[in-house]
Parts: sequence; C-alpha cells; structure tokens
Amino acid sequence: MKHVIETTPSGLHITATVGADRQAALLEAFGQCAAGTCSCPSTQYGKLQAIEVQAGEGSVSVELTAREGEQLDPEDIARCLDHTARQVGA
Repeated sequence: MKHVIETTPSGLHITATVGADRQAALLEAFGQCAAGTCSCPSTQYGKLQAIEVQAGEGSVSVELTAREGEQLDPEDIARCLDHTARQVGA
C-alpha cells in the first residue's frame, strides 16, 4: 500500500492506493479505526472529531477532522497507516 498524507484546514486527508484484492480488507480496517476499535499504537484518537472513509477505484480516501484546538501529527498517522497495511497484507 502506498499512501499520501495532506494537511487540510480541518485536519488531514489520506489517499491510500491498494490493489483491488486488498481494498475490502483496508476499508474494514479503516472502518474499525472510525469506530474507535483500531489497533494502531497512536495517541491521535483523542484529537479526532471525525473520520470519513470512502472507496475509490484502486484507492481508499480517509478524511481526518481534528477537534477544535487540536492538530493531528502526520508522522504518527503515517506509522498507524504502516501498521494497518501490515495487518491487512497490503
């Protein structure tokens, strides 16, 4: 899985490129993160207001919205993405 993390006015936007055979597993893993049951070793959950996950053709987009007054750490999120990719075999 390859990913790009972009800073937005409200948080971070992530685009993860993944093969069609791993997309469903990645969507499920990101869905667990959105539900707060992700296994990522991250301190960023307390800073999140919302997580939106959308499937695209060959990619998954994730919009992370920070709580007011908080700023998300792109490096910590990148480590979380790497962890998730290893778990789903992407």
